[in-house]
Amino acid sequence: MMEAEILHFSVPGGTPELPVVHAVVGPTASGKTAWGIQWALQLQTEIINADARQVYAEMRIGVARPSEEELRAVPHHLIGHRSIHQPYTAADYAREAREALQHVVAKTGTAVVVGGSGLYLLAALEGLDEVPPTPPEVRGHWEAVFAAEGLQGLQRRVADRDPDYWATVDQKNPRRLLRALEVMEQTGATFSELRRGRVGDRPFAVAYHRLVPDRAALRQRIERRVAAMAGAGLVQEVRNLEPFKELTALQTVGYREFYQTWDAGGSDQTALDLVALRTAQYARRQETWLNKYVGSPSAR
Repeated sequence: MMEAEILHFSVPGGTPELPVVHAVVGPTASGKTAWGIQWALQLQTEIINADARQVYAEMRIGVARPSEEELRAVPHHLIGHRSIHQPYTAADYAREAREALQHVVAKTGTAVVVGGSGLYLLAALEGLDEVPPTPPEVRGHWEAVFAAEGLQGLQRRVADRDPDYWATVDQKNPRRLLRALEVMEQTGATFSELRRGRVGDRPFAVAYHRLVPDRAALRQRIERRVAAMAGAGLVQEVRNLEPFKELTALQTVGYREFYQTWDAGGSDQTALDLVALRTAQYARRQETWLNKYVGSPSAR
């Protein structure tokens, strides 16, 4: 396991009558999988995945899915149970995560949630309010903006209108940015406000265990992880999925960099270097989100 400072936070409002769900959170490559297994073994309970990419069956190496040995050590839920060819939303995950949590808490008295995807953590631990479908005219307006101004036009607007969501979203994914802008125009509320849900509806208290690794050590860890992924067959996994590269599931770090590099005539090594760079950038965005929603080292 990676050396990391562990900060413990509890969500206000919990009562002794409520069961406690333990959430192991931190940036990518900080050691969440190992720490989560340790907590689950100690508590004699099971793990619910809160990584948005590990839900897909076809994506294994590039999403750092737990090994078969780790999956055998502790029962895991919501890992590799969906196909990239099936539509899957945060609302779908919220429903499945709540069902899994209710099942595990009823059986063991507690549960461990492990993941670094901010929206999925909120979906599992706080729930999501219903977000209405987008009228065609609103969707058409933002599609026209995207066509005229490109990705930068969407990025600028989301950053201005909803900095909280901007800090957590995949900032290079136009589909996610378009959805946020559509919802904000339709409802008049920020996307992050609508998706936070209501803590009062949660039938359990939450104890967050945040891993806070040294930043330089984390960057080295990321570089070693990418090299290990390459040795485990990442390039071939990405190549096998190339016919489906336009699917939303593959518009993510670890896959998109290869398709962009290959389309430009670049090498596998160039793509791997880009994966390491963008993973480090993603880790910084995760830390920003955790500082806001979970608690920061300076707040101790």
